[in-house]
Amino acid sequence: MIDLDILTALRARAAQILTANGYHTNAGAQIYQGRVFDLETDPVPAIVITQPEDDADLVEDDEISTAPRWISTFVLEAYAAVSATDPLPDLMRLRADLLTACYRPEPDRTDTLGDTVAALVVVGTTKLMPAPGQTIGMAQLTLRAEYAEIIGE
Repeated sequence: MIDLDILTALRARAAQILTANGYHTNAGAQIYQGRVFDLETDPVPAIVITQPEDDADLVEDDEISTAPRWISTFVLEAYAAVSATDPLPDLMRLRADLLTACYRPEPDRTDTLGDTVAALVVVGTTKLMPAPGQTIGMAQLTLRAEYAEIIGE
């Protein structure tokens, strides 16, 4: 199950987001996989990894494999306390930490998660400002992984 391998690799990368490792934040201190984050009760900083959708297409022009090509989307949401008066710089650092840790393109601009996937690409990023009177913000990174796999083998 390559999608589980991808999840494991992304979790390991996200766990490196600690100031002791040179990052701006300690978002990797707590990582949740596939759950809804509760701003009221869950401790921050934290990262939530979800997989909202899967699509499978056959690889018709691939000379190496006749396995279906899977395109899986993974969303990483990093939550942290941010400045109540100027949250944007804090959220930009949080987003930078996600990008730096979780997306590592080779010189050819392709990230293969150590040859786990054909390509891991950034679909987009976003930031969620804290609600008035709140100090918890969120930076989101959406990645798409493309890989070939015959299910059941």
